[in-house]
Amino acid sequence: MKFIQIETPEINDALKIFETINERGVGLNPMDLLKNLLFRQVDRNDFNSLKSKWQTLIQLLEKNNEKPLRFLRYFIMSNYKVNNQRSEEVIREEEIYKWFIKPENIAQCNYEKLPFEFVDLLIENANSYINFFKGLNKDGTKNVNLDNIVKLGGGSFKQHLILLLAARNLPQEQLNYFTQQVETLVFYYFITKEQTKEFERNFSKWAKEIIKVKSQDELKAFVKKYIEPVIISKETEYKLRFLEARQNNLQQYRVRYILAKIAQYLDQERLGAYNPQTLDNYITKGVEVEHILPFNPENDLRNTIGEEYNDLKIRLGNLTLLEKTMNIVVSNDFFSKKVIEYAKSPYYISKSIAGLDTIGQNSSINRLNIKLKSYNNWDKGTILDRQEMLYNLSKDIWKIVC
Repeated sequence: MKFIQIETPEINDALKIFETINERGVGLNPMDLLKNLLFRQVDRNDFNSLKSKWQTLIQLLEKNNEKPLRFLRYFIMSNYKVNNQRSEEVIREEEIYKWFIKPENIAQCNYEKLPFEFVDLLIENANSYINFFKGLNKDGTKNVNLDNIVKLGGGSFKQHLILLLAARNLPQEQLNYFTQQVETLVFYYFITKEQTKEFERNFSKWAKEIIKVKSQDELKAFVKKYIEPVIISKETEYKLRFLEARQNNLQQYRVRYILAKIAQYLDQERLGAYNPQTLDNYITKGVEVEHILPFNPENDLRNTIGEEYNDLKIRLGNLTLLEKTMNIVVSNDFFSKKVIEYAKSPYYISKSIAGLDTIGQNSSINRLNIKLKSYNNWDKGTILDRQEMLYNLSKDIWKIVC
């Protein structure tokens, strides 16, 4: 091994040499190079102050097991114009550092003149990034729609954070409205099997527009211009996908999310108003996904349904939510015995299978019952019919409001 010591008259010269040597050896990642770049913008006397801020950023990301490079990508796409060679507003990890040192992007970020303010902006975005991903508002309070997206995305989906970082400074009421529209959009994307790269393309492009929004009217105009057309364009495919939804073509957590959202909608509409809340009462260890046609039936039941049994039992129309204790009771029995227990369920998504409650005239529950059906038997026809009923309900739940 040969050891070479290089001394420079100024610290900035040392940092420049560090960057140059790194270009020719085993490369550091863009986060390390960005740190080096920022240190070159400050006097040596300010190193400790900048170092402290930088450590705050890194510790925040590490504490929450966040990948620094993904955060940097989303930070750039949320706050600045990217303008890459592919004519997209998307930046790749290997492009990050080169993006930062381009003259037009130095001007955008202004980190040469205001390095401390730039690191403050990174920290602010990192806090929002982490909170949004956890289903929280910027200030750490619960956000129902963001929490739902966590359940819909399965705990790893993060592309929506590009759009939300750009919208992070919206007043709370506007942010609530916006996250509701984003939840609907993401749901449509997932049901129609949209590629994740399309998420990033759209969200990065739209971020440049949402960051300009200053009023509720401007926000609704944004939703109408960008989000609503996507939903409209996907309605045919969405219907086809929803009517063909099965447990083997959807992740299990996504199946639970769909059933929970529908169950919550029915329970609240039954009381007179749909006011979205977290799905924790429906997605919990005490509530299970019930197969109305049992997943492991007795031979007599399997023979009654025939060769399509294995396909029918995993269709969305054959699924409901049931308390664990009740699910144990109904077990693998025939529908005629199961339905007796369904009638006792506090969840109207299951209780309504056995029979519809009626109260007075033109009551909220009677209006809701127009959208529902109860069943006396359970076979292929009723399963397909219920799946179409769930699809029609979904159009009332996942919709764009503008």
